[in-house]
Amino acid sequence: MLSAEASDPNRLGWMQGFPPPPKRIIGQPDSNYFSFPKMRWTVCHFRELLPTKQVSRGLGAPVPFSYRGMWWSLHNEHGAFAARGVHGQTIYIDPTPLPAYQAVAEYLMEKAQS
Repeated sequence: MLSAEASDPNRLGWMQGFPPPPKRIIGQPDSNYFSFPKMRWTVCHFRELLPTKQVSRGLGAPVPFSYRGMWWSLHNEHGAFAARGVHGQTIYIDPTPLPAYQAVAEYLMEKAQS
């Protein structure tokens, strides 16, 4: 096992010189660029190895959703909220018609008791 000092990318000559010696090049087609000790150089120079691009956040304002306790608050005029399943299924709850359901349930319960 190499120590931190012994596995230093500069000490091992990884990516040193121009161009680096072929046996000291760390590149994306190389399947072991994330193996130790090459990983020490890869982590510090990841954007050089795999260039990244800034991604736009979009043209509009952020969507005003919030998440808590596995429920999404939709912040609409009805105060609706939803749950999302891991396979894309959705449970949407709009509380505005709930009093009507409660009134029907109470009526049916009273009718069943009489």
